[in-house]
Amino acid sequence: MSKNYLQYYRLTNFFTRYFKNFPALLLVNLLFCIPAAVFGFILFLMIRFTGSVSSYVLLTCIPLLSPFLAAVSDVCKKVTTDCTIQPIKDFYNGMRKNAKYFLIYSIFVYIISAGLWITFSFYNNFAGNPIVNVSCILSVVAALFFLLMSFTINVMIVSVKLNFKEMIKNSIWLIISGFANHLKILLSLFLVFGVVYIIAYLPLPSAALWGIYAVLTLTVLPVLVVYIIVFNAYQIVEKNVIDTYKHNTPKQNFPSESQNFSYQELKHLAEGNPDEYVSVGGRILKRSTIAKMAEAHKNDID
Repeated sequence: MSKNYLQYYRLTNFFTRYFKNFPALLLVNLLFCIPAAVFGFILFLMIRFTGSVSSYVLLTCIPLLSPFLAAVSDVCKKVTTDCTIQPIKDFYNGMRKNAKYFLIYSIFVYIISAGLWITFSFYNNFAGNPIVNVSCILSVVAALFFLLMSFTINVMIVSVKLNFKEMIKNSIWLIISGFANHLKILLSLFLVFGVVYIIAYLPLPSAALWGIYAVLTLTVLPVLVVYIIVFNAYQIVEKNVIDTYKHNTPKQNFPSESQNFSYQELKHLAEGNPDEYVSVGGRILKRSTIAKMAEAHKNDID
């Protein structure tokens, strides 16, 4: 029987899995905040001794923190799928396995962000110029489209073994097929950052406001934001990418499936977590299934 996605990913399960794993997520949040704090301290020293820091330097936080974002995303995927969490081990493994693709994608994010900043700078200096106005609108649309793509790309990186081209293609298609989930993510993030914004207007001393922001950042904010994205994006990745390929794969036709791969290639692909998904000839299969394919291929050769 196929999974009932509406039941498995309903709102109550979002909160149940989050609070059940809250102590572990708190530790993961702290682990993420350590490199973020180091980066912030370096920026503080630069401002202290130079008086200012370029926006392009500020944006380097995107690629520099991407390996740690990979770790948080991997942990949040485990929470989403209701797996047992080992905070430190899962954080390290998530960073080790997924840092490469997160870093590659973060470079694209950096370029898009820098381009958007340049466009806004031109808009402020040449407001009213039709070409600048159109460029600004197109840049905002492109940035929004890229943001929607990133929701599912980050989830695919930590969920399935695909090449980067396949991830880009799938993420574009999923914007359409999973638009409701993308909209849900945007509204949820708007709500979270809306609350963060409102806090600034509370009738409290500046020191108290900074203290509130520090506590929220150290305890919940980074992981909560990633968890919102992963919980809502994983279900459309599972339904439209993972399950689609699984259901289209013949269950007992291992020899014909593996005819384009050598035994050693299949054996290599089968190494690792048997429940992890890997791309084999355009199909997404579990490593345990690939192990059976390798064995069948070996028997054919023998």
